[in-house]
Amino acid sequence: MLQCRFTAITIDRLSKSEQGFLLVAALTLLSALTLLGTTAYLLSSTDIKIGGNFRNNQMALQVAMAGAERARQLFRIENMSSSDAGSFSDELNSSARKGANGVLNGYSTTTDDQAIASGTLNGSSYSVYLTNDSADGTSNTTDANGKVLLTSVATGPSSAKARVEIIVEVNTAVASSPAVVYSKGDKSIPRSLLAQRSFTRKVM
Repeated sequence: MLQCRFTAITIDRLSKSEQGFLLVAALTLLSALTLLGTTAYLLSSTDIKIGGNFRNNQMALQVAMAGAERARQLFRIENMSSSDAGSFSDELNSSARKGANGVLNGYSTTTDDQAIASGTLNGSSYSVYLTNDSADGTSNTTDANGKVLLTSVATGPSSAKARVEIIVEVNTAVASSPAVVYSKGDKSIPRSLLAQRSFTRKVM
């Protein structure tokens, strides 16, 4: 009888000691879910920041490329109206382009040169600077090989920066008539063949 009573007391004590088990399990589960939610928030906010930085850098790059193309067009027009259209020496020696030191430095963070082109596109600003190419020496103002370097620098949102350099060459090709006057799909007829042949149309 004593043994039966001892077993009943032990079971009663065990059931009373398990009353807080559900509370501990619920708190553990809540802690795990909180940790999981915090991790998901940190990962998603990091991805958003990475995406925003990528967008800003791409915008700055596109504006720098557009600025370089605009400067190339302006530079081409300037070269066509210069006294020596076969080289870029006149453009490199332009006193209006050189800064206060009288030397063509090109782009640097402390440049005093005047930009060939500058402006703002979609909230991003750009400036394009001229130097001779590396074969002639970047500070040399005598063009010996018909090539110069245009450096376009753009600053976008959140101080995103991009730099694009392009080499511009003197166009030595002689303008001629268009090579193709008719094309359809992957078939084309050169102008010389049109001049030599006469086409007849048969009616059936």
